[in-house]
Order: sequence, then C-alpha cells, then structure tokens
Amino acid sequence: MIRGYVLIETEVGATQTVGETVRRITSAFGKITSVDTVTGPYDVIVQVEAEDLDHLGKTITSEIATVPGVQRTTTCLSVNLAYEREIRLRARDTRAGCLSVNSRSVVHHRGRPTPAPPGAGGVEIQKGLRPF
Repeated sequence: MIRGYVLIETEVGATQTVGETVRRITSAFGKITSVDTVTGPYDVIVQVEAEDLDHLGKTITSEIATVPGVQRTTTCLSVNLAYEREIRLRARDTRAGCLSVNSRSVVHHRGRPTPAPPGAGGVEIQKGLRPF
C-alpha cells in the first residue's frame, strides 16, 4: 500500500467546489481517505492510498487533476523512515548466553549491545555459540 498527499492549487474562487467535488470521487484505482481545504500556497490537500505507484498515479491524473477548477497538483509520497526490525536468533551457549541481531547491525549478547564487525552484515558468531 502506498500513500500520497496531493497538494492542489485551484483557480481563484474555486477552492470550495474543488474540495466538494474531490470528496465525491469514487476512484477505481485508489482510495481518497481525506480532503481538506487549507490556507497557504495550496488550496486543497487530498490524502490518497493505492496498492502501488501506478494506481496512485492514475487516481491523481485521471480523477483528481481533471476536476474543473484544478489549476496545478503537486504530489508528495509518504515514506516510513523510522522502520526498525529486530531479529532474534536462539543459540545454545555453554555460558547460557543468547544472540540477537537488529537492523542497525548491533549484536546483543547476554543483554549487552556489541557493534558488529565491518562486513558481518549485523551477525556476529562468538566462540562458544552453537545453533540449536
């Protein structure tokens, strides 16, 4: 699922009708999740979700940009920069330790973070650890 924000500039005096018209659009390509009329350099902001970039583009170019009174659109795609994933690996250790790896290439051994060596791809196998 991809989400975009369509920033719409309207012709003078057309903001209200453009907002109302866009709210009534039932898209075959994506879902319009919110429509707000705003102040500033843009007049209407539309949030759109679609299964992929092609469907998002078709929703914008075929259905939003063709609304009478729309002068120009600018689209901003939503990105998730705060994605973090932790992968836990269980290992048998004669010292009863365990090993876990996260996406920041930090290895946790016995609860203590240890930076992974360069080129290890975030996985460090220490002496005494054996896979189950």
